[in-house]
Amino acid sequence: MRQVLTTTIAFFILLLGIGENPVQEIINAKEKGGCKDPYALNYCHTCTISAGVCFYDEEFRKSCEDPSIHWKSNYNPLNEHEFAYSVVSFEDCWKDWDVNIYDSLGATIWFSDVPNDDWYGKDLRGDYLPTGVYFMTIKGETRGNTKQVDILTEIEIYY
Repeated sequence: MRQVLTTTIAFFILLLGIGENPVQEIINAKEKGGCKDPYALNYCHTCTISAGVCFYDEEFRKSCEDPSIHWKSNYNPLNEHEFAYSVVSFEDCWKDWDVNIYDSLGATIWFSDVPNDDWYGKDLRGDYLPTGVYFMTIKGETRGNTKQVDILTEIEIYY
């Protein structure tokens, strides 16, 4: 019902010439959206549409500018409650985020575009990886373009 109502409203707005297509505005907001309040800590000067939440807390800004990224160079997946890779940051801080785990031949074993995903030494099917050396890349950029992350490292899995 909601989708039909949104589509109907969008049609009439286009028909009457009252502005841009609101569906396209939503897509643009997702691609270029951010906080447009210049007094907010996560102000995005390159964003064209206000989307998301504006933050005014100094603690939030510190978390956005200095995310805590942890990984282990030697990792045993059978250790309970341990992770091989983890990030402590707010998801709203990041415009782009990409983590990939590769095997020695360069095949993607695991990936995520969510900053707070943890990796526990499993492949995309959820199976534990065999003993060996794997490669991890982490690339990210904050919404306000205040921080870029570009990391390449090795993780050795053992049992």
